Amino acid sequence: MLCIFRSLYIYIIPRIPFVRYPSNSFHSILFFRFHPFDLRRGPICRILVALFAAGILLSGCGSDDGSESVTVSETIRTSLHGTTHGMEYWYASEQGGFQGITNIPYENLDCKNCHVPADMCDTCHLPDFSAPTDDRCLACHGRQKLEQFLGFTDVHRSAGMECVDCHTHAQVHGDNKSYDSMFNGVLSLVDCTDCHAVDELSANPAHDSHGNKLHCTACHMQATVTCYNCHFESALEGNGKVPYGAFADWRFLVKWRDQVHQGNILTSTYQGQSFMAIAPFSGHSVYVPPSGYEICHDCHDNQMVQEYHNQGTMTITWWDAVDAEVEHFPGVIPVPKDWQTAFKLTYVTLDQAGDWVVVNNDADLKQMLFCEPLDNLPE
Repeated sequence: MLCIFRSLYIYIIPRIPFVRYPSNSFHSILFFRFHPFDLRRGPICRILVALFAAGILLSGCGSDDGSESVTVSETIRTSLHGTTHGMEYWYASEQGGFQGITNIPYENLDCKNCHVPADMCDTCHLPDFSAPTDDRCLACHGRQKLEQFLGFTDVHRSAGMECVDCHTHAQVHGDNKSYDSMFNGVLSLVDCTDCHAVDELSANPAHDSHGNKLHCTACHMQATVTCYNCHFESALEGNGKVPYGAFADWRFLVKWRDQVHQGNILTSTYQGQSFMAIAPFSGHSVYVPPSGYEICHDCHDNQMVQEYHNQGTMTITWWDAVDAEVEHFPGVIPVPKDWQTAFKLTYVTLDQAGDWVVVNNDADLKQMLFCEPLDNLPE
């Protein structure tokens, strides 16, 4: 009953057309002059209607075999929010993950505790059961919070949209099925074309020349925010995530679902060994890119592409011995078929004095998950 009431209160009733009465009417006085009979915002009306509708629904909520229908508290248990299975799947040695270096079972990591308990709706929802605000989402989704902290704008946020305007009930609460990742389950269903029809795109050289070969994220994302080189020992010691730093002026491009799509890398070190993973990524820094040659040059014949065509390498990060720091390439980095040998990155760790020092210049273990290298690099 409570789960049905919450769903009605949060998701269904706010979408019902409403009638407002004048602020000095009897109805306004009776309902404390707060949006009287506004079914989307009047709390008393919403509670009454939700209770009434929940009672009707409960009278027939059983299935044909007499079993009870699935509730939100049940679907959340198998969702990625409820299980953190996405992290577990990525980490596992069976997928070529970081466990291949650490040899530490996922069950022994604190990562498993970062989930939403099925009986604690207030982990995300406000006390009145209304939809979660962005602040609630960003309390856990740190990369998206970091994008905003670094000053990246987004056309959707600028238009007043919030997380729940795109991320649906089924994505957040699950659909009573288990998935290995948001990239192969219900959580991956949000797409630009849900709102922006392909046949209604504005005519311009980029759209005309690339057609459906490029996903929107390939050009319409300002950057890929990467927390570079996590020091895993710090996490095991209970000191939280300690990366070398955040790089936010590069963009990786991979192939996902037969399109060129935004990607990202994850790098980490543990006991003198290094790890790198590549996967699809969708940032929240959507913008209208500049027109003309500038946007074309981001991919075509940029410095990284030139290095690859001339030398067969892509120097992405390197150690500056003078300043004792990691430098990185700012710009678009298309992932080639031979990325495992072409990519050149420097990996670092913390020494006893707390200073960053070089571990090696080639990862001991490399992983690509849910995506592929590009078929061809831009000329």
